[in-house]
Amino acid sequence: MGDKDDFLAVASNSPELKLYETKTFNCKFIPGHTASVVSLSVPHWNSSLLASCAKDNSVIIWKLNGEKETLSPLAVCSGITSCSHTSTPSSISFSHTCTVPFLLSIGYDTMLKLWPLNTLPTKTFDSVEKA
Repeated sequence: MGDKDDFLAVASNSPELKLYETKTFNCKFIPGHTASVVSLSVPHWNSSLLASCAKDNSVIIWKLNGEKETLSPLAVCSGITSCSHTSTPSSISFSHTCTVPFLLSIGYDTMLKLWPLNTLPTKTFDSVEKA
């Protein structure tokens, strides 16, 4: 992650993301989820963004702050809302181009959710559900 690939984000069966600085491998624990993180994605078109999903049924989009060596949440979808999964999301992926940026998530609730990113940054967002 980052302009010079200075950071590596890792999900390791815990609610915290691990953010490593690749030159020294110093590690910071990044809270945000309340259950184990199961998938991460970084878009090809912006290496300072990261999406994560977890067993708490939430999806979070993060922004890297390289100077502070941390991640800050830009958008969060969790709890019982129209945007959240009703069961664990199993995988997430950003669009391959930024022409029409989006994030896809699929979960054990058999839902494929499309998250339009043209309104980012916000703290909450809605999805378009596909069955």
